[in-house]
Amino acid sequence: MKNRSVFLSTLLALGLIACDSETVQVISTDGSVPNTEATDTGATDNSSTTDSDSSDNTTTNGTDSTSSTDATDSTNNTDTTDSTTTIATDRMLSNPDRLHNLVGLVKVEAVNTDNDFSRGIFTRLDTALTAQNILEFFVPASDFCEVTRYNAAFPQGNAFKIYDQEPTLISAGESITLNTTTGNYATLERQIVEGTGLIYRSNTPLSENIPAGLVLDVPGEVYPGFASVPVSGVPALQVTAPAANTQVTDESEFLWNANSDPLSVFEIYAGYTSPETNEVIEIGCTVIDDGQFTFDAATRAALGDDFTADWSSVLRVVYDVAESEDGILFVANSIN
Repeated sequence: MKNRSVFLSTLLALGLIACDSETVQVISTDGSVPNTEATDTGATDNSSTTDSDSSDNTTTNGTDSTSSTDATDSTNNTDTTDSTTTIATDRMLSNPDRLHNLVGLVKVEAVNTDNDFSRGIFTRLDTALTAQNILEFFVPASDFCEVTRYNAAFPQGNAFKIYDQEPTLISAGESITLNTTTGNYATLERQIVEGTGLIYRSNTPLSENIPAGLVLDVPGEVYPGFASVPVSGVPALQVTAPAANTQVTDESEFLWNANSDPLSVFEIYAGYTSPETNEVIEIGCTVIDDGQFTFDAATRAALGDDFTADWSSVLRVVYDVAESEDGILFVANSIN
């Protein structure tokens, strides 16, 4: 079974322990081992989680500057795509067995916080995977949880993994755009984030209400171009348990209004920092959007009997997928 990292708000070190069924991975990192992954969970300010999309150490990669792009990918050794070729328009895989090593993800994500920015990441895998395998990374066929433990004095780094691969970050053009029939909604500029590398990020927050008819345009460079990829709307999320302002524990039951969309998932994030040991315990789950979920025995054991979260968040994510001969693209829209 492949090791799988939950893609938590953009990016999610070592010593993975995987269990079948409702899969849980336990990740333990101490200060003697360099940390390679980060969990952007939308945590409150008292969380020690590193947000890899922080703009504090970000510089925009201009059109004439090639050194930033070359730091993450050399275009001299990679064929670029001059034409835009999109072949999936019905949110279904055109060929589940098609092999891809170029994978893109753009998150629209206008949820109810003060710092919501659309983000994008484009990658090249060392080993090509089938379209179905890549889809199941983002939309797993069964409930999946990942528990991470680390010392708060050694915060996580900023790598992004697809299964057990750490893809090379590549350029998809100077900027990518989200557009409506009336004009531009958001522009995601190519930027270099210290410790992460090349990403795309909007420079202004998004409004809470994503407009209908939104489409994504990717001009392409090393990663292929895509035109007018639709962004599906997300049904309102109504969570009835745990109750508002109730702390998440290992025994918590989650109840919400289900969504039958096969490309819709329910995501859970929670964390706790021990004041005695300074150990951080975080959990991220991607589960089927069927309206009910509880942590299984393996997850509860990984969390520990006394786990009570300092912070938590839940959201619904709906994906769109587009393919070309050269790559596969996922667009994620979410609501909390």
